[in-house]
Formats: sequence, structure tokens, C-alpha cells
Amino acid sequence: MIINLKVGDYICLANESIIPQIPPDLHTVLAERTAARILAAIGDQAGLAVANQKIAEMELRQGNVLDQRVEGAPEKITARHSLLRYGKMGVRRRM
Repeated sequence: MIINLKVGDYICLANESIIPQIPPDLHTVLAERTAARILAAIGDQAGLAVANQKIAEMELRQGNVLDQRVEGAPEKITARHSLLRYGKMGVRRRM
């Protein structure tokens, strides 16, 4: 039994969240899209057109967040004088 609940607390099922699991930079785009859906539902065509223009601008500005994903092998960084790099230097090492 849950005792510490107060008015205004959020209750979620296991492994769920009220916060969308997307990059924080995209939260404003999600909010604008939600507003556009509301404007469409109430029939405000002028407001919907403005909202759609704003969404298009936001998506152009924030397109890099989604576009720049791993396209090749990531570069591995190791210490210059570590044991991992020892074999890459070859057997002819100056002493």
C-alpha cells in the first residue's frame, strides 16, 4: 500500500515515464506538434498554418540532432604509451 502519495504526484506503470524518452532538444518540437494537433481538433485553420510553419523551421534547425548518427566505425581512443598500443608499434622499439 502506498502511503506517501500527495495531490499532484505522478503515478506510472513499471518501466514507464511521463517524460518522453527523446533528446531534450526535441521536447519543444514535440510540444509544438501537440499544439498543432489541438489546433486541428478545434478547427483553427489559421493557427494550424502558423504552427505548421513553426514546426518546419524547428525541424530544419534541429535536424542535426537526428541526422548525425553512427554511419561508420567509431574511432577508438587509447593512451599513447599503453599496453594496448604496444603491439602496434612493432618489435623494433628504441631502447
